[in-house]
Amino acid sequence: IRNYCRVDSFDESGMNACHVAAQKGHSEIMDFLLKHGAFVDTRTALGFTPLHFASQSGCENCTYVLIDNFGASVDAKTVNCVTPMHLAAESGQHVVCKILLRNNASPICIDRKGRSPLHFAAKHNHTMILKCFKKHCYNALSYEQFDKDGFTCAHVAAMNGSVAFIKELLKINPEMVVPVLTDNEK
Repeated sequence: IRNYCRVDSFDESGMNACHVAAQKGHSEIMDFLLKHGAFVDTRTALGFTPLHFASQSGCENCTYVLIDNFGASVDAKTVNCVTPMHLAAESGQHVVCKILLRNNASPICIDRKGRSPLHFAAKHNHTMILKCFKKHCYNALSYEQFDKDGFTCAHVAAMNGSVAFIKELLKINPEMVVPVLTDNEK
């Protein structure tokens, strides 16, 4: 860096050192790169930002550095409209979801297939994500939001054998789950 080394050089997929540091959970390296000219919302060829990678990997420190110190966009979308919240929910990173929610990330954002973060969590039986959303943004959620295939998060949970997720949904609203289970049993 003293000899004018570029901190924003990309590989063939569009990843730079900041993306890799976020993905691997190296918050100190990421902080250093950002302080020396790396762009906080730089995107890969598929539109992933460092915050996408930090959210997916569950690196809380990276998430804090990106948002609090450098103002990363919490609702940045990939080319498929996937947000950091989708990736945190998919990988079961409930603490990162809380951080994102506290920084006004949308819990109801949808990707190109119409899937919300709850659809992603339901597929992988991540009940802690459901509990986190219920606690932090209950009124904002639509548990009955349909994706482009006509599935709610209850459908997705049922299709993927996510029993614990279904049980948590039943605690919230039994009417939204029982018809789904009945339809699948036919």
